[in-house]
Amino acid sequence: MDHTTLLRLLLAADPPQAACSFRTVFTDGETGETGTLRYLATDRWILDVDHGGRTISTPHGSRHTGPDGADLTGPPATPSFTSPP
Repeated sequence: MDHTTLLRLLLAADPPQAACSFRTVFTDGETGETGTLRYLATDRWILDVDHGGRTISTPHGSRHTGPDGADLTGPPATPSFTSPP
């Protein structure tokens, strides 16, 4: 099961809020991204990627910080920083 399918299952549950830890493991056994997601509503969520930064979404916009805590001007291009489905 990929992270998109997992998130859809979590968000379809009752109550609609979700919190989870994730870890990507490739078929060759190599570990990819790990982190946590706290999802409150479509426009309210926090995604922390271990060693990869944080994305916070609110009704007023999103804030993206890199692994060093520096503010980024726009969302990074990696899938780990995109909005949950």
